[in-house]
Amino acid sequence: MGARIEAGVVVALADCRIARAWDDGVEIVEGSPRPRAFPRRLSTGLGVCLKRSGLTHTVVADGRTLRYPGDAICVRPPGCVWSCDPVDARFLSIDFEPRLLPEDAVFAPMSLLPSRAIAVAKVIHAVLDASDGMAREQALVELLASLSRHGLVRADELASTHGGAAAAVRARDRLAVDLAEELSLEQLAAEAGCSKYVLLRAFKRRWGITPHALRVCLRIEAARRLLARGHASVEVAAMTGFADQSHLGRHFKTIVGVTPAAYRNA
Repeated sequence: MGARIEAGVVVALADCRIARAWDDGVEIVEGSPRPRAFPRRLSTGLGVCLKRSGLTHTVVADGRTLRYPGDAICVRPPGCVWSCDPVDARFLSIDFEPRLLPEDAVFAPMSLLPSRAIAVAKVIHAVLDASDGMAREQALVELLASLSRHGLVRADELASTHGGAAAAVRARDRLAVDLAEELSLEQLAAEAGCSKYVLLRAFKRRWGITPHALRVCLRIEAARRLLARGHASVEVAAMTGFADQSHLGRHFKTIVGVTPAAYRNA
């Protein structure tokens, strides 16, 4: 785990695919299976890494030695100093800058979880979708909630339920107003009178659906009515708050079962 790297071993992010999102507050890395070592480094934000294959290897984090098995998730807390032995494995990781996390969050030391504990690929897909800010925020809130359930993070906002039930009702009413408006989860929560962490839990408990999912359903229902009246798909997308015709089409076919054009021409 020192500075010397064996021949044939790549270092850290060499030959990886790197993407950034959320005003560069998030970095996503996909690594191919080849011998790779990470010399000692500092994680300033929250990192979640899914190791998709490979043998068990050794990681040293803040003076602790961990055995990281294949097909497992590593959660790196902000401020963690770590390094690892060379390992031939595929991995997918996502890192969030501290500004995106609850201010009072307290994280457990680096921890390992089974690969099924967190839907890492689903989180990354939502974060990379620049066309839907609410989905992106919701993915991070749900990730933090999952970490909280596993005892890996504590924060007042993650534990509080104050005002959630009433806020869920107000939020549902607000979601139906001006479907073309770009509404963030944080804005929705503020208008409902609670934090976004409280709102998401209370909303799912009360309605069995997330705010974002309900917003999509409301938009699709409005789009269906407009298409039935003969409006063009591109026009309907703009009127109902979808980023573009493709964005509308993707959600419309998932929910309705046919494309907007097919529905319009029926």
